[in-house]
Amino acid sequence: MNLHILKKTVIFSFIMGFAVIANSADYTDGDFKKMKAQSLKYKFKLGWFTLGGGMLHFEENNLIVKNEPYHVVKAHAYTDGMAAFFTDMDDHYKSVINNRTLKPYLSEKHVTIKNGFWDQWNSFDYNKKEITVKAKRTKNGEKSDRAWTVKMTDDSYDIVSSFVYFMDVNWSQKHKGDTVMIMTHYDKKVYPVGVIYLGKETIKYNDRKVNTYHTQIYLPADKEYTVGRPVYAWLSTDGRNIPLVIQSKLAFGNATCELIELDGKEPAF
Repeated sequence: MNLHILKKTVIFSFIMGFAVIANSADYTDGDFKKMKAQSLKYKFKLGWFTLGGGMLHFEENNLIVKNEPYHVVKAHAYTDGMAAFFTDMDDHYKSVINNRTLKPYLSEKHVTIKNGFWDQWNSFDYNKKEITVKAKRTKNGEKSDRAWTVKMTDDSYDIVSSFVYFMDVNWSQKHKGDTVMIMTHYDKKVYPVGVIYLGKETIKYNDRKVNTYHTQIYLPADKEYTVGRPVYAWLSTDGRNIPLVIQSKLAFGNATCELIELDGKEPAF
């Protein structure tokens, strides 16, 4: 088993499922977009084996920036069980998001790397079309500070706010095959990221038949993890667009990220 791919897959699947401020054009107050979930909890599995989990916590209008309210979204992804023997992951993400445009003002990530940790802070300036990045790598007990800037476009987001944006899409108005594209910041570039609408589909979820929007996550610049291994997501059709199941086929089995708690309770759709 390629441990590097395993960890990347866990992170990728969790973040796909996490960025869920359950927004819709039907849930707005003037120009403000509200959150319709307080917390989400996911379980990550490879076949029958549980490899870890993740949580997402939403804080609506929790921060005032330049006299404007911002949402704060926090995500946590971790390995557990069998996966903990192969790779230790205890990763935290945070995004401060404008509650009208859904664009990030600041974002952070604090993640595990081999023999250490990586801490990173990103500041988005849409006037300059520039992301200012500061980072600290701690490896084998030694720390080093780093900094750089990233050129971006007006439709650029961080990882979490990218999928906040996708969850705001009115999928009921889309036609089969429609694709929604934006740019997402990762490392030292912004990359195109899209979601393809595949139509409505009824799936078995929590021993019930549930109507969903079937979508495919599209990363055209990725030549390593998703080529020949498409990632699918099934979203709730109740106006909140919550990812219920995310699935990708890997060389060593089917990887599944499944919602197991909504606001601290068993999900009911």
